[in-house]
Amino acid sequence: MTSSQWLTLIPLATLFTALSGIISVVVSALIAEFIRRRNRADAHASIVFTKRIEAYEKFYNLLNKQVISIQVFTGELSKPEEIKDAVSNSVYDFIDFASEHGFFINDDIAMSAVALNMGLDDYHNMSESEQEEYRERYARDRKNLIHMIRQDSGLAKINKIFKAAHDPKYQSDFIDLLNEKRAEVRKEEQERLRKKAVS
Repeated sequence: MTSSQWLTLIPLATLFTALSGIISVVVSALIAEFIRRRNRADAHASIVFTKRIEAYEKFYNLLNKQVISIQVFTGELSKPEEIKDAVSNSVYDFIDFASEHGFFINDDIAMSAVALNMGLDDYHNMSESEQEEYRERYARDRKNLIHMIRQDSGLAKINKIFKAAHDPKYQSDFIDLLNEKRAEVRKEEQERLRKKAVS
């Protein structure tokens, strides 16, 4: 008996049931594998995210411990050799940190921290207007660095999610004053940028 004759003996419904059973087993196996890989990727992502947050928290704390700029701006550090040593130590602190945590810290952000205090050793040789310009630029660079740390660590997005979920409303005389000052600073910055664009 030929294979075609055997097929005529098998009812079509039985053949369809067997084929659909095989297809179901294959599809189920593929879905299970996809879910297993997805769960493994999610578990790894959670571990990596935790490590990144820890590294960026240490980075942020190191940045806040660096008070060389304040010491230079206030005159607490004024001798050229003292300032040079302090700036060198600061630069090497960030280089060492970037080397140790380079697996999780963005290279560009780490190098921005390294460059932040460079130029402080020339501060006392500048004119008053140059010193003022340097202080403003330093404040902008430091603020931008903190912003980048918050963005790259994922903290900025998490804070937005929490804020949207809880919708907290903070009210105090100090916060109102702070918001007014922030608005003034934003207005001054926009005016400065506008003047720069015109000239």
